[in-house]
Amino acid sequence: MKKYFIVSCLFASFSSWMMGQNEVDALRYSLRQTPVTARSLGMGGAFGALGADLSSFYTNPAGIGMYKRGGVELSFGLNDQFSASSYEGKESLNGRTQFNLNSIGMIGSTTDEENSDWKALNFGVTYAKCNSFYENFTIQGTSESSLLNPFVVQANGVNPDHINDEFPFTAGLAYVSWLINPSDSIGSSYYTTSTGENTQRKSVSRVGAMGETAFGFGANYRDFIYFGASLNFQGIRFQEKGNYSEKFDSSQPITSFNYHEKLRSDGTGINFKLGILVKPSEWLRIGAAFHTPTRISLHEIYSVEIMTNPDIGGEEKYTSPDLITDYSIRTPAVTMANAAFILGKVGVISADYEYTNYDRIKMRGTASNDYDYSAENTVIQSIYRSTHKVRVGLEMRVLGTYYVRGGAMYQQNPLVNNAGGTNTPFITYTGGLGFRNDYLCIDMGLGYTEKSSTYYMYDPRFVNAASIDTRLIQGIASIGYRF
Repeated sequence: MKKYFIVSCLFASFSSWMMGQNEVDALRYSLRQTPVTARSLGMGGAFGALGADLSSFYTNPAGIGMYKRGGVELSFGLNDQFSASSYEGKESLNGRTQFNLNSIGMIGSTTDEENSDWKALNFGVTYAKCNSFYENFTIQGTSESSLLNPFVVQANGVNPDHINDEFPFTAGLAYVSWLINPSDSIGSSYYTTSTGENTQRKSVSRVGAMGETAFGFGANYRDFIYFGASLNFQGIRFQEKGNYSEKFDSSQPITSFNYHEKLRSDGTGINFKLGILVKPSEWLRIGAAFHTPTRISLHEIYSVEIMTNPDIGGEEKYTSPDLITDYSIRTPAVTMANAAFILGKVGVISADYEYTNYDRIKMRGTASNDYDYSAENTVIQSIYRSTHKVRVGLEMRVLGTYYVRGGAMYQQNPLVNNAGGTNTPFITYTGGLGFRNDYLCIDMGLGYTEKSSTYYMYDPRFVNAASIDTRLIQGIASIGYRF
């Protein structure tokens, strides 16, 4: 019953689902990847209790107070994505590789270890990629269903003279391109021009990233307790191009058509992070952090183009107007606990825990957009849940200034059980190497993730799900200098 309700909600918000601004977008901008430096990646991102690393600005800012000296650090990233999809017994492969500037930051430190209980007051500014949207995948197979079926349901009861005004991106565009036709002059019902088994194919290309600029402060009190805070400003750019096609038997009036969507989103957001760390002994550090919800303002441009191939030959092209929309998303708060065990000069073992309640994501309109997102928010509450994320890491010193690292990240899938999709957890395995002395640090880290997801090429009431298995390889190389 729950699954049927969720699919019904998805169908109710079909127009929004076709044009973005839905629960998928809300989750995309609420997720983030923690490691921003090679050292933190090599240790599975479990760096909240260790500090003195640019990752402190994005996990537990109390770690900013652990810097003994100022410095600068620069990191470059590699993201390699490979996908294998399965739909109606047909498998398709695709992938993408991307290089980027992963993080850059500068720390200024003032110390007075002899005359003050406040051993250090540190300030810094950093920039880091906290999420990457680069992804390619392809789905193809043969089916009796058609994208035109939900367009027919949408059009039924709408006068042909008004259909393009009411549904200019979906049923209206299908009508003016002769893909669907009314059975009478008033449009009481519609039918598809071409019917029967067809070959379906959809390719999706996504680019963009979510970057975060952080201004942070950290303080060290008696080498026992550390406080920190950061004000973080997000910048978002995302672009998706989806090309869906159907090819019918040559006897059909229209032998094939392409439905091409383009979506571009640009946005800004702001959040605040607070943290505390306590060092009760030389071998133990414990801490906690809280990240406020992020209010993200988004500006979207969406358009559709349909190209048809009639049986008499030639090609016809029909283009929608640009849909320009402003809306906002409030992402959930994050609560974090951290611990680290210092093994003398041999190494360190660390662990982080995060709790995030994804069903509290909210979508809202703006002064220029009075659309009521209650249907989308209902779906969010129905299909997303609270999740637990655990990160563990190990660093061992070898040959004095050289280090070997390993770690893992486990994150529950935000999708609830019986929501009509795959909700297997995300597990990442990491490793790394590093060189560090009093002034210079050079580190390399590598992470490997496998995940499974479910994708519907159009309304889930009319099409079977495609399963997508994705392999992600993340690499970071960092270099830093201490003043």
